[in-house]
Amino acid sequence: MAPSPRRPINKLKIDRCFVQNIDRDDANRAILRATISMARALGLLTLAEGVETQGQFQTLLELGCDQFQGYLFGRPQPTESFEQTLADLAGGLEGGPTAHQLTPCSLGRGAVREVTANRRGMRLLL
Repeated sequence: MAPSPRRPINKLKIDRCFVQNIDRDDANRAILRATISMARALGLLTLAEGVETQGQFQTLLELGCDQFQGYLFGRPQPTESFEQTLADLAGGLEGGPTAHQLTPCSLGRGAVREVTANRRGMRLLL
């Protein structure tokens, strides 16, 4: 498989089926360790999907995974609730945007494509 010149690859997403039993299954952990190592050697970020428990999160951190998505960090919610959650999070960050800056106008309906957690905190991709 060759990367598309129009869409360069910069991230490898790890499906939730590999994450589900990572904290209890040695073979699964070995597969993820190899996958993360390969991604790192290729200069790719890794994103684990379906992280639901603290144990999964801790194991992925120990394996060197870069980013995480899943119910551990938040469940799907309506736009209005999500905007309030962002405003609450931002209010606790020094120099972060205020609730006024995170209005429906600035986010846009349906504009949020991805929210991930990484080693430095949360990231919102619009």
